[in-house]
Amino acid sequence: MLTYTFRSYGAIVESSHAELVRDVRCDLPKAATKLRKIRQQIQRDRENAAERAALMTKAEAKLAAAIAAAHDGQLPSGAEAATKTKGEERRTFREAMRRRIREVAAILKLSEEQIEWPLTLKHREIGRFCLEHGVQAEWLLEGRGRIFKDDPIEVGPNMTGAEFAEVVRTLPIADQQAIAVKLREFAERRQ
Repeated sequence: MLTYTFRSYGAIVESSHAELVRDVRCDLPKAATKLRKIRQQIQRDRENAAERAALMTKAEAKLAAAIAAAHDGQLPSGAEAATKTKGEERRTFREAMRRRIREVAAILKLSEEQIEWPLTLKHREIGRFCLEHGVQAEWLLEGRGRIFKDDPIEVGPNMTGAEFAEVVRTLPIADQQAIAVKLREFAERRQ
């Protein structure tokens, strides 16, 4: 009895269509098994690449933020951090929001007069500013997610839960189910 293994990945790529069809006709079950294994490997490679990309993106974002904070002198040293008061936290939050408002103004080329009212940081004015200029409130408040509602969603550590859900909804059902399984596993490990 003669048995053979199906072509390697490289041999499959290098073979002509006619040769490949001939081999598939010789042993359709082995070809189907090989195809299934290729698809499984692709999925594993994607998962590993996604995990690696997420790790690198998170590391890059945290390190860049730390360098920027150290450069600007915003990050208190260990002893100062332990004694940071609520007032100091509030002041840091307000400064960050004003910085983000000015960033939007620079992008949209708004004058100082046009951003005078949102710089008061009153809730109504912040809401009005977000509505008038299409700014994501979550980004303005926390610096997370997209700046503008019409911006494309970028997958990364700063994306919001709502943005992640939007991305997942665009994926094929099988991928959505795989993500749901991974999230359940993650949640179980955290408990």
